[in-house]
Amino acid sequence: MARDGAYLLLSDQPDRSAERLWSTCIQLTRAEDAFRAMRSDLLLRPLRHHHERRVQAHIFVCVLAYVLWRVLEHKLRGAQS
Repeated sequence: MARDGAYLLLSDQPDRSAERLWSTCIQLTRAEDAFRAMRSDLLLRPLRHHHERRVQAHIFVCVLAYVLWRVLEHKLRGAQS
């Protein structure tokens, strides 16, 4: 307990509650973790696409991988409880 830290969230949106800001921060952290996993585990890297359709396809695969990551995370949490 003596080594526990604290977080300080600064925002330019005073109308949002502390709970909402914290939830948004956690969602951002989870999205960053998922994209980090896609780059390392799935070897998805940004490529220099020369055609609009290839750019759209790359974005689609990244978003699909992110959704799959979140579904698997949710399923694993449900199996542990």
